[in-house]
This record gives sequence, structure tokens and C-alpha cells, in this order.
Amino acid sequence: MRAVQIDKCVSMPGDTLRPTMLPRWTSRPSVPSKTPTRDPACSSCETPVTSWYKHNPFASHLLVGEIISINESVHAPIDLIFAQGRLALRPARASSKGPRPAIVFERARPIHPIGQQPLPPTTALLLTTYKKIHSSKLLPALLKDYFAVPVSPHCEVETCEFHLHVHPEWQEDNVWLIAYPITSFGAVHGRWSYVNRRGEAQKDLSFKIGDKALTMLSITCNERMQRWIRRCKEVQNHAQRCMDVYEVRMQLHRINSVLRLPTDIQR
Repeated sequence: MRAVQIDKCVSMPGDTLRPTMLPRWTSRPSVPSKTPTRDPACSSCETPVTSWYKHNPFASHLLVGEIISINESVHAPIDLIFAQGRLALRPARASSKGPRPAIVFERARPIHPIGQQPLPPTTALLLTTYKKIHSSKLLPALLKDYFAVPVSPHCEVETCEFHLHVHPEWQEDNVWLIAYPITSFGAVHGRWSYVNRRGEAQKDLSFKIGDKALTMLSITCNERMQRWIRRCKEVQNHAQRCMDVYEVRMQLHRINSVLRLPTDIQR
């Protein structure tokens, strides 16, 4: 697992760093309900895609924008972000490497080895529920302020500056996309299957991100990384504090999930 190169802000001698603008989340007095919301200015919110995405069963590659099932740690992109800040790189925790949805990003990936060549790694963006954390207010600052993107249907669609729609609409509420692509060597188990009303996986139906959304997603990933880099330059020890908070928050939610305590309490 390694980082994907992302364009960075480069400051020249004499440049003045502008104060970093963090992602805009509409202020609310308390943690919002888990009920998904819609953005009235978003055409995809007004008319969500309901048609199925039927992939080519004879395709030789997993296409850019297709959502796949991959064995990768949800902490992998976070560890790499902190590593870019010259903090100690932690090996991605194996306990969280179960199959998870991810978007094939930047380049298509062969499904089977070509000739004698081994399968290449997968460039991907990971999706996660973060232990059912539905509100940005409960996320660590690194995610809330920089790298978390709501995937519709989501309770924070109307409160965030950017959200993502999938074709067709994702089948689980309040999922987050981590806006930092990684190159993963984790096993790929094919495309993420659509589940019918009987709870059966439809192997011929899956999910895909449209071309326009992919372009916006690429821009968003670059913008979020640039914000992070600028903020780390402006505020001393910002990366270290964010890493400490991330570790504490994730540990608290792991404890809560074991004890079955509610995780929707603002801390």
C-alpha cells in the first residue's frame, strides 16, 4: 500500500500563505439526525439515479469509477497522509482489512493477470461507515475538516460543500468517502454487488461513479490535500495534534462498539 501522487501547493520564497479555508459545514446546535437529507441545488438529489448499472461480464478490466470489493484497511490513507507530514508511518491495522467498497481511480485495473505479469496494484478511494459515525461533528478533525466526503444518501448532504452520488444510489445510509487515493496491493473480489429486496447479491449488477462526478472528485481530492498542507504550514504541530485526536477518537469508538454504547453523543 502506498500513496498516490497528488499535486501539492508549492510556496516560493517571499510568498505569503493565505489563511486556510476549511470545508464548510452548516452549523447546527447539536448532532444531526441520521435521516438522509437532500441538497435542493443538486440535480442528482432532486432526481437520484434509479436505473441499474449492469457491468460487462466479459470485461478484461475494472473500469475507472466502478466500485469494487477490496481488502484494505480504512486507516491506510490516513497513515499515508500523516506520513507526508513526516510523522511516523504506522502499518495499516490488519484487523480492519475486511472487504470494503472502493472506487477504482485514475486507471483501470486488469481483472486477470496478463501473460506472465502479476496483477498490478489498485488505485482506489475507500468508502467507510467509520463504525456508523453519521455526523461530521463526531469525526476526528483530519476527516471533518479535510478528507471526509458524504456519499448520498447521507444526513449531511445539505450541510456540506461537496457530496458524492453513485449510479445507482448507494444502498447504505451515511457512508463516507476518504478523499485521498491510495495504491493498494489488497486482494480485489470483483465489483461491489447490488443487493435486491430479498437481500440477495446480484452478481451482474453493481455501482459506478459518473464521469462528471469523477472529475469533481479528482478536483476535490487535490483541493483537500492542498488545504491540509497549507494548514500544517500555518499552524505549528497541527499534523501531530490531528494524529493524536484521530487515534483517541478511533479508540473511543472501538471501545463503544464493544460495549455497545451509543456513538452518536457529541464529545
